[in-house]
Amino acid sequence: MQVTVEESSGLNRTLKVHVPEDTIQENVDQRIRSLGRNAKIPGFRPGKVPQKLIREQFGAQARKEVISDLLTSSFRDALTEKNMVPVGTPEITEMQADGGQGLEYLAKFEVFPEIEIKSCSDLTLKRSVCEVSSSDVDETIEKLREQHRTWSSVDRASRQGDRVQISYRYTAGTDDESVKHGSFEKVWVQVGQSSLTHEFDEKINNVSAGDHLEFSLVFPDDYNHQSLAGKPADFEVDVLAVEEPGLPVVDEDFIKKFGIEDPSVETFRAELLKNLEREMTIALRQRQKSEVLLALYENNPILVPQSMVNAELEKLLKPYREAAEKQNIELDDTKLASRFMQEAQRRVALGMIVGKIIEDNQLKADPDRVKQTVEIVASGYENPQALVEWYYSDQKRLQEIQHSVLEDQAVEWVMEQAQVVDESLTFSELMRVNANAGK
Repeated sequence: MQVTVEESSGLNRTLKVHVPEDTIQENVDQRIRSLGRNAKIPGFRPGKVPQKLIREQFGAQARKEVISDLLTSSFRDALTEKNMVPVGTPEITEMQADGGQGLEYLAKFEVFPEIEIKSCSDLTLKRSVCEVSSSDVDETIEKLREQHRTWSSVDRASRQGDRVQISYRYTAGTDDESVKHGSFEKVWVQVGQSSLTHEFDEKINNVSAGDHLEFSLVFPDDYNHQSLAGKPADFEVDVLAVEEPGLPVVDEDFIKKFGIEDPSVETFRAELLKNLEREMTIALRQRQKSEVLLALYENNPILVPQSMVNAELEKLLKPYREAAEKQNIELDDTKLASRFMQEAQRRVALGMIVGKIIEDNQLKADPDRVKQTVEIVASGYENPQALVEWYYSDQKRLQEIQHSVLEDQAVEWVMEQAQVVDESLTFSELMRVNANAGK
């Protein structure tokens, strides 16, 4: 067998493989002899059929099967000979297997990059330090009160924090007839919170039940329906009702809503503190991981296989496509792919870089930490032990936790090598920074 690397650019490789006719014929002969032992042809006993007759009847089929087998085995042998590891399935082109000419083809594929992690000792990394305070518990209680607020009708004009029930109609300056006209009945909109557009929200401030409004506005350029984005529209709005919020008192009845057996304020605050500290631990770990991964990515630029990037891009686009299909919205796939291409490249590169760190340092997921992580995840559920058992009952589910723990261990290894500077954050700052990092 002859193997040559015909061309090479970046991570792309093309192997030219030639399998001589002698090899093909040898394999065909073996196949014919095998067929002869079991062939059933009228007039002959099994195993006594002349080879010439078997070759005439099964020769073409035998050669086709041999070529198929040799295509797989010769490519595998060619990779071994040239010490190459392909990414994904190769593209086989220009295949020739005419009788007497042997087998010849081109195999095009990508290879994994050679990665050498730069020393982490020169990296300067921040380590966030945080504590949950009594004021953080107070703030959480206020948020819970707001989530359980009640609404009462008022005979006055609307103001910030109120909600307004409206029915409205619009006519938009668009050629898309499916959305040119629209009407909605008995819709609740909270004053001061984004609904349709910022200008629309301003119109429902300081209005009373029975008011009729007529106005024009322009949909934002980034409006979620492309046919309306940037288009003017005329609105008619009827105000049906105005209601103000009422916040519940933090008493036993309120506390019991959260499943706390001892409905005292002290116990309630202690449970909230425990929950916030759990959120803080998770947020600190995620923030530290993001800090390290960003430094590794910037410090170790590598080429990544486009086939892996494309696969990662498909994962990123999938939820957007599914949401668009449910809402019957047409997506610009090219524009969306362009938006997420860099993130797909970053994820693939980081997966390879972290994988190299794990391999070079022979890191293994610590079983105790895996169990601790599962218990932390489960602690936020009504029946924690059931969720722990659910994870440990399926190796695939548990592997997700093991992979996360292994990444954490790789992050810690980097932190041990790097120069670390502590930065203090309040709980609110920590949660706000993490929320913005996820956008």
